[in-house]
This record gives sequence, C-alpha cells and structure tokens, in this order.
Amino acid sequence: MFESVPEMVEKCFTNSDSSSLERIQVEDFIKSKFETFIKDYPTEMARVFSEHCPKLNSELLNIPDSKYKYIYANSLFELSDKSVLAFAIPKDVKLEYVKLLLKYNHTKLKDYVLGLNNIDADVLEFLEKHNEMEIIVDIYKNDNQCEKAVHKIIAIIQKTGEDLIAQGYSKQLSDKLWEYLFLGFQVLESGESKTNNSETLTENEFLLLELVESTVKLFVRASQGSKNIGTAHPENDKVLNVFKRYTQDAFTNLIDLRKDSSDSFSKIFYEFLNRSSVKVTTLGDVRPVLNEISLAYSHGQAILGIILKLVNEDIYVDMEQLEKLKLQGWSLGSLECEVCGKNIWGSRINPNVFETWQESKLGVEVNEVDKRNLEIIVFQCKHGYHTKCLDKMGVHDSEKTCILCHPK
Repeated sequence: MFESVPEMVEKCFTNSDSSSLERIQVEDFIKSKFETFIKDYPTEMARVFSEHCPKLNSELLNIPDSKYKYIYANSLFELSDKSVLAFAIPKDVKLEYVKLLLKYNHTKLKDYVLGLNNIDADVLEFLEKHNEMEIIVDIYKNDNQCEKAVHKIIAIIQKTGEDLIAQGYSKQLSDKLWEYLFLGFQVLESGESKTNNSETLTENEFLLLELVESTVKLFVRASQGSKNIGTAHPENDKVLNVFKRYTQDAFTNLIDLRKDSSDSFSKIFYEFLNRSSVKVTTLGDVRPVLNEISLAYSHGQAILGIILKLVNEDIYVDMEQLEKLKLQGWSLGSLECEVCGKNIWGSRINPNVFETWQESKLGVEVNEVDKRNLEIIVFQCKHGYHTKCLDKMGVHDSEKTCILCHPK
C-alpha cells in the first residue's frame, strides 16, 4: 500500500536531523514547491509543517491567494485555537489570514479579529482600507475607546454625505449614511448612567451631541447647495429630502435613547441650540427639522422652554400653537388604540408607521391602502383609535364619535 504525500513528508522530517544537510535540502525543496504540496493536502500539511518545521508556514506569504491556501491557513489557526502548537504564529501570517478571511469566509472575520489578544496597527489599517468599519468600531468599544469609535463613525458619515451631495442621489450612499448613524447610536446606547444631574454634558451626552450635529451639518450643507443653484431640480430635491429625513432620524433616535431621562435629552438639545448659532448652523436652517420633531414626540414642555430662551420668535410661535392645541385637549390620554390595544403614538409604534408618515410629510406618494391602515383619530376626550378599527366597529367617516364616550 502506497504512503500518502503528507506521510512521506513527515517521514522525511523524522528521519533527518534538524541541523543536517539532508534536512536543509528537504526544507529547501518544500519551499520551492510549497504551493504544490499544500494544493491537494492543505489540512494535513498544516499539521505536518507546524509539528516538524514551523518556519515553513511563512511560505504561505509567497504564493497567490486560492481556496486551498485559505484551507491551509484556517487549519493552522484551528491548531492554534486547540493550543496544540508549540510556537507563536508570526504577525505577518496573522495579517495574511485576515486577508484570506475577507476574501473566502467573511462571516468569520469579525469573530477572529475580535478574538485576538493584541491587534496590530497593520490589521487595523487593512480593515479600514476595506471599509470594515463595524469591526474597527467594535475593537474600540472592546478597548473602552468609545470616543474613538464615535469619531470614526462621524468621519465616515461626513465623507459619505459629501459624496452624496457631490454625486447626486445614490441608494448605496444613502443606505450607508443610515447604517453608520444607527451604528453610532448603538455604540452610545451602553454609555454611562442616565441619572447624571450635572448641568454639564457627560462624555456620552457630548458624543451624542456631536453625532446629531454631524447630520445637521450635512442637512444645512445640502440646503445651501440647493439655494445656490437657484432653480429647483428633482435630483437636488431628492438629496435634500434624504438629509432632512436623516436629521429627523438622528433626533428621534436621540429621543428614543434618552426617553427614560428627559433631563439628559433636554441638556443635549439645549446645548445643540446654544452651539448652533455660532458653530453648526443658524436656527432658521433647522426649522423644518424642529417642527417634525415637535410633532412626532411628546417632549413639548422641555423643548418649548428651551426654545423660548434661544430660538427666534417665528419658530416659537409655531410651537406655541402646538402647545395651545394640546392644552385644549387635543392630546392622547393613552398611547394605545382603545379598540385593538396597539400603540398609535410615541416612540414605540412600528417603525413602518413613522416611515410612511415621514414620506407623506415630505410629499412622497404613499399607497392609499397603506395610508388608510395607518390613519388614527383622536377625540377631545383624549381617546384615540386607528381609523380602520373604528370602521370595523361600524363607525364611519360621516359619523365619527368616540365609542367609549358616546356608545350607540
């Protein structure tokens, strides 16, 4: 019975002294034919070379990428994970494995990198070059470098936004903006305690402020670009609408993140308005955003108090009118539909509801059936319903009344 190639190679190693001429000749021959040796037996050769001549593993760097090269490297690192190797894998081989994972097994890349005890600058540079920012952000998070993670995200948001403004609307760029915005909030979700009573912002609150400001800067930049052109253009309007929604989502995510601490939200929002006139933008530029936020969430009193001090009169008048309507009874006593019990208002409604509402406010055509399904009605008695739920109860458009207060 014939011996396999790995068995013959292993015998050559065991039958020769490590310093003998014969051993040197064997090693030189394997180096010259390394790709051939691992092509058919990548897993077996990884074991044999690691056990008898570990320095041969570095020959991996001298052959072109291939599936069998990845299998060899993967087998080598599996041996390392099992703690059966009597040597440390060189840094350049680790970097090569990262490159192979990116190409042949991307799903494993994140777990491998985050499992490294020490991550070299070369690995970070490679990941950044190939836009593996989520992994880089996780590296910073794991090292308790939250500030670095958020600033990296903000830099990507700014670059992506500028590309969108310069190149025109692109779904790929638009999706990338939202991906990194949500990643930023995800990083800051596990920040320090929300019960801070200091008037100054905590580090986490300041990073939230910087993240929100980055979206407003892009919104203003797009607005100014549209004004400078002087004539309406559908493509420019589309880009501007992207940044308007982007800024709205930034604020609504901020409110959701701080919903259990209105003082924290108020401090961040106050500081945003205080800085906006000298650093970010003029308050008039964010008027549409403030109006949308005030309609979407119930932080009315806190926001009104801040705006009374800081915002020009015409914005305050609009918001004061909203508050008057609230005082007249046009607000919900409960956030749930009185018929089906599902949320019809506030931060816990289905995200699709808010998306459709935003599109409607922005003038985007909305399917009438979807629109009808999402309509709500609020009576002055503070009871609220889905319109479709009242329809099912036999209360139609011409005779809309609260079925709790005026049962038939």
